[in-house]
Amino acid sequence: MTASVRDRTGLFRQIVREVALRKGFDQLNNVRMLEGFIAQNKRNYLDCFRSTEAERDDIEHQAELSSLADSVKETESKLLEVSALGHLFSTHVLQQAQQIERLYKDAVEATHNVDMGNKEIVKTISRNSTSRVFLLLFFMVLIFTILFLDWYK
Repeated sequence: MTASVRDRTGLFRQIVREVALRKGFDQLNNVRMLEGFIAQNKRNYLDCFRSTEAERDDIEHQAELSSLADSVKETESKLLEVSALGHLFSTHVLQQAQQIERLYKDAVEATHNVDMGNKEIVKTISRNSTSRVFLLLFFMVLIFTILFLDWYK
């Protein structure tokens, strides 16, 4: 059944092109207009040749399936776009995770450096207090030595 409809559709296109050429249409320049004319008159032409309800149903189902195929193609392209965006999103999330890991390591290293600096400050304070005691003891010995020498003279 569909082969006979295709043959009739081809015949219809051929007849329309011949009539269009006789009426002065330039086929190369007016392809869109011609296709529009074919689309408008296709149903009327094919209705003349349809003899059964089954053929009409087949053609309607074929048109519906064609529409569904177009919808599927559109959905597929949108899914591909969403997939590409998902991949881009996961790439950015991975980069951010690496940056966070690097920041964490830097923070741990900075904390370690602060701890080492605090230990050095404690050592410096301890050395300063030890040197103060030593200086105080040195001056005391010096003062007593001077006093002793003064007394001895």
